[in-house]
Amino acid sequence: MNTINNHLLSGIVIITLLLCMSSSTIASDGISGTGYNKKINIRVAGFWATINTEIQVDSDSGVIGEELSFEDDLNLSDRETQPLIDITYRFNPHHMLDFSYVGLNRSKSSNFGREGVTTDDILWTTGTNIKSQFDSEIYRLAYGYSFINDGKREFGLLAGLHITRFNVELSGQGSLVAVDPATGDEVVLEGNAQRSYDSGFTVPLPVIGLHGSYAITPDMYFRGWGQIFALEYDDYDGRLLNVAGMFEYALNERFGVGLGFAYYGYDLDADGDKLNGSFEYDFRGPTLFVSASF
Repeated sequence: MNTINNHLLSGIVIITLLLCMSSSTIASDGISGTGYNKKINIRVAGFWATINTEIQVDSDSGVIGEELSFEDDLNLSDRETQPLIDITYRFNPHHMLDFSYVGLNRSKSSNFGREGVTTDDILWTTGTNIKSQFDSEIYRLAYGYSFINDGKREFGLLAGLHITRFNVELSGQGSLVAVDPATGDEVVLEGNAQRSYDSGFTVPLPVIGLHGSYAITPDMYFRGWGQIFALEYDDYDGRLLNVAGMFEYALNERFGVGLGFAYYGYDLDADGDKLNGSFEYDFRGPTLFVSASF
C-alpha cells in the first residue's frame, strides 16, 4: 500500500506542476461558462470500485490478533458498483465548498480455512462458516481557495474533513482466549461455541490538499484534487489519501456527462475502545457520471 501511495503522491505533484506551468504559459481565452465556474455543480456517478480490506484486532488481555483479509480470507467481493455524489458550491471564483459521499456495503458467509487466527479475544475454528459484514460511509467536506481562476484554468488549496464510518461484523464458531499474565502464554478460557465480533467506529480526519481545473474547450474540462492526512489524531495514527480526477463534457448550459477516477486509502493504527489494532482499507476505480450546473 505504501508503494501505491507514493505513486499517487507523485501524480499529485506532477499535476500541480503542469497546472502551474499552464497558468504562466497559456493566455486566457475568457472562457467563463465552463461547468466548474457555475455557482452549484452536482455530479452523480456510478463508481466501479476495486477494494482491499485488512484488519488486525488485539484484545485487552494482550492477545495479538492476526491480520485478516476480508477479500482473501472471508471471500467478500473485491469489486463493487456504488453511487458517488459530489457537490460544489461557489461563493465566488476564488472561494468554494466541496462535498462528496460514497458508501460501500458488503456481506458474505463462507468456510474459514486458516488456522490460529484471532480477532480480539476470539480464536476462530478452522473450517467454520463465518458470516462477515463490512460497511463504510465516507463524507468529505472541503473548503477550497483558488489562487488562480480566470475561467479557463484554476489552481488552489483544499482544507477540510473526512468523516468515515465503519461497521465490522464477524460471527462463527470459535474459542475465547487470553494471555496468562504469569507465563505470557495464550490460553483458552472457553471452548468452541458460537462467537461474534461487532465493532462500529467513526474516524474524523482533517485533511489538506490541492485542487485544479482546466478548460480544454468551452465544452470540455478536466478537474482534479488530492487530499492527505498523515498525523496522529485522537486514538488514530496513520495516513489517509484521497485522489480524484475527471473529464466532463457539457451537453448544454445546465447538464453534462463525464468520466473519472477516484481513490481512497486508509492505513491506520488505533488504540481505542472501538478498535485496538491496525486497519488498512483502500478502494479505487473509474467513475461515470452525469452533472447539473446552476
